Amino acid sequence: MSEETKKEFKNRNSSKTNHRILNVLNVSRNDIGEIEELIVSVERCDDVIADENNSEVENEGTKLEAETLNEIIREMILEIKNKSVETGGE
Repeated sequence: MSEETKKEFKNRNSSKTNHRILNVLNVSRNDIGEIEELIVSVERCDDVIADENNSEVENEGTKLEAETLNEIIREMILEIKNKSVETGGE
């Protein structure tokens, strides 16, 4: 596996990682006016971090999904296995 195609875990670049805005779509109240249910839409509201040249850096980071993580880990295992075979298991 070449260095260009090598995958690795990456952090999301943001000053407010995972900050969200909840837009209220519907409110259900009981007989005395207390909120029983809110239906909302969720928007990501992270601040993008600028690099040393004041250019915005778009680094979404590694998606924390089974498929993505399994693929990265599988590639790491194959790389270690291949290195072991090349060096004779040393």
